[in-house]
Amino acid sequence: MRGTQVEEGDPEQVQVFTKLGLHYYRKSPLSLPELCHRSVGETMRTSGVAPSDIGAVLLAPTVNSIHAVGLDYPEVAQILGDHGLVDAKLYGVTLSKCSNLSAALELGSSLLRANDYSEVLIVVGDKCALDRDRFMDSAESILSDGALSFVLSKSEGDYELKHLATSSDLSHLTKSFGAGSLHDRDLSGFVT
Repeated sequence: MRGTQVEEGDPEQVQVFTKLGLHYYRKSPLSLPELCHRSVGETMRTSGVAPSDIGAVLLAPTVNSIHAVGLDYPEVAQILGDHGLVDAKLYGVTLSKCSNLSAALELGSSLLRANDYSEVLIVVGDKCALDRDRFMDSAESILSDGALSFVLSKSEGDYELKHLATSSDLSHLTKSFGAGSLHDRDLSGFVT
């Protein structure tokens, strides 16, 4: 399935993205809770792990606040309840934005190493309410709608987490990246 064509938004940003080869993004008619619900259901169905074996659920939406995207406590409770995960301890991993997956992997791996749990479910998702919010001002990426989930486990599986490194650059909290900043960051060759 093809994504949605990049054509809306600030014309200068669209031009930068298309010159970088970013032409499409995924846009879903489903809400973030629906996307996460489907992902968790598929993961629990195919993982072979019993819901009672999941000791912790790490919810890591890409946005800063779960309240901002319609994924609040009632929706999370519904997702966990529908998939038999009501006894799992819930952790929210939200402040790292695009690095929430890495942060959740780091936290989940630490929980496994500390022998707190033998199975940890990680759920990551993102949904843009407004199309104009998909275009990151810093020209790093175009945000798509979607969700993924998987089980981190102490037991053997198809994959092994060999190394994980996460760093945080909090400078983005105090900077504004507008079109002028794009030029200042020596990306002027991308804008004609």
